[in-house]
Amino acid sequence: PDAMAGPTPVSALIHAATMVTAGVFVLIRISPLLEFATFGLGIITFFGIFTAFFASSIGLFQNDLKKIIAYSTCSQLGYMVFSCGLSNYSLSLFHLT
Repeated sequence: PDAMAGPTPVSALIHAATMVTAGVFVLIRISPLLEFATFGLGIITFFGIFTAFFASSIGLFQNDLKKIIAYSTCSQLGYMVFSCGLSNYSLSLFHLT
């Protein structure tokens, strides 16, 4: 989030919106493989909830609006990864759309 200092062109915003959510979409697409890897699901769950809480707590103390939005986006992605780790892919897809 610290790399967003200058003004952002519209094409970069559209590109960033699709690239940010690509990881969650890949997790949803490989969900049949993840069901056989329970240890992997535990790791995904841990990193998802850690990202959600860490990014939201850092975002609380920011003053720049772009940084607040960036940390909020990271936090929401953490929630989506967390729901993938709990094998609740429909919730993650709902939050993605």
